[in-house]
Amino acid sequence: MGSPYYIPSDILQEELIQAAQNGIKIQLLLPQKADHPLVKEGSMPYIQRLLESGVSVYHYDQGFYHAKALVIDQSLGWVSTANLDKRSFHLNSEMTCMLYVQESVQAVMNCMLRDIQTAEEITMESLQKRSLLSRSKEQIAGLVSGLL
Repeated sequence: MGSPYYIPSDILQEELIQAAQNGIKIQLLLPQKADHPLVKEGSMPYIQRLLESGVSVYHYDQGFYHAKALVIDQSLGWVSTANLDKRSFHLNSEMTCMLYVQESVQAVMNCMLRDIQTAEEITMESLQKRSLLSRSKEQIAGLVSGLL
């Protein structure tokens, strides 16, 4: 999965955690640098829970990562205007294109895999090394995460 924002609904977060705990390999690609204040910080508590559940999370640092894409079992894909956040799922009007043609799914998967190879994997160790400033911003973002 790739998205510029990750502030998910409770249902999405819990489904991803459950899937990972059941042995499904999940990779999430997010931008290293956010384009809105506090969005990256707002995602960190969710990311920490994903990591604890076995999800692999990556920060793309070759520019702003703005793709909204998903590939499932190398056979189904989607590209979308929807971000993986509450605003896209419950407030905004979004559009998603489902991909069933293998060549299209493969093209999206190849792009995402290439981006993951150049991205930095987020680890529990790297989360523990966050600065006091980052942790403070995360606390503030948590107060307004419903608006992000």
